Amino acid sequence: MKTSPSTITTQNLMTKAIALGICASAIVAQSASANITFDLRAAGAGADGTGKVATIASGAAIQLELWAQVTNAAPTNNIFGVQTVLGAIVSGGTSLGLTGSIAPMTFPNVFNATSVAGVNNEISVPADTLTDLGTSSTTAATNYPKARKDPTAAPGETVPGGTFFYATNNQPAGATVHPITNGFEFLMGTTTLTLSSVPAAYQSGATLNWKIPGFTTAVLRGQIAAWTDGDGLNNSGSAQQNEMFVGSPIALIAIPEPSAFGMVLLGAMGLVGFRRLGVRRS
Repeated sequence: MKTSPSTITTQNLMTKAIALGICASAIVAQSASANITFDLRAAGAGADGTGKVATIASGAAIQLELWAQVTNAAPTNNIFGVQTVLGAIVSGGTSLGLTGSIAPMTFPNVFNATSVAGVNNEISVPADTLTDLGTSSTTAATNYPKARKDPTAAPGETVPGGTFFYATNNQPAGATVHPITNGFEFLMGTTTLTLSSVPAAYQSGATLNWKIPGFTTAVLRGQIAAWTDGDGLNNSGSAQQNEMFVGSPIALIAIPEPSAFGMVLLGAMGLVGFRRLGVRRS
């Protein structure tokens, strides 16, 4: 059954409205000039052009990508790179019985040195029926998904006078790198959200996003990220904790089938006709 142009327009408008709403609600003031932002996106079938809206259905598999965006509004050199990223993928919002799970992550070869795929757990607050990836531990990094480049060996690039190697914009070492405003972004890893069931009552409300662990020690916070952002420093999640951010979440939406729109319209027309007939008879 073909979808009418008006239905397509309605779906597009709904998708864009939800995407704008999600992004607007997630905007955080970033006072520092140099940052690393962990940006989780939907890709492939079911994803919109922004990566921030995924249309879902029972049995659907949504590809997820984690990007590390390294930026500096006033860099002192042109070396932007990443070595390590660690965290969790967590569902939020209102799931209304939506069920599914996130597979362990896979990483590009350059970020596969003693990497960790992550373990499935329910760590959303409040708990829901979408199984997350990672843990909620604040005292151990075990079982968190972790992408890591070997810092002791090339390929890659070091900061001037440094000894730690990063995958950088100049020497990506096989990493996928895109230029962005004031910096570069690096594809750190991918995974898949598989939906077991999408209740008929569910249309929207659930979200997915990366979560920065709330580690209690500087040593553990140092494992959250290691990067260089054009400042000539070996930055870490410990020394530069206030420079780490999370991008806007992915909205999971279920657009009603065109036939469903038709049934609603037909029912509404029938109700109007019945009421008019009742008025005439009275």
